Amino acid sequence: MLVGGTLGAALGNAVPDPGDVVYILGQRWLTEHYKQGKISEGWLWAGELGVYYIPSALWWALVSLLAYKAKGIKTKVAVVGGVVSAGVAVSLIANYIIKAK
Repeated sequence: MLVGGTLGAALGNAVPDPGDVVYILGQRWLTEHYKQGKISEGWLWAGELGVYYIPSALWWALVSLLAYKAKGIKTKVAVVGGVVSAGVAVSLIANYIIKAK
């Protein structure tokens, strides 16, 4: 179980996920609103912490929940592989679109 948790943590940090897209968009929104004086420095810091930690944590919680609910090890591996692959694809495509703007 310790090895599985360690591998999961490594995978979570090694591959992009939809939380990365939320982070990029959130950072852009927070920076623009801070420069316009619409939010204070305190809200900027709180927002940065929120967009950095919460979306990725929710994504990996969803992946873990889906793996837990799946029956059989082959199904669990297929579910996790599919969900992680979909997340990587969405994240890479969205990052490309964001950079192209």
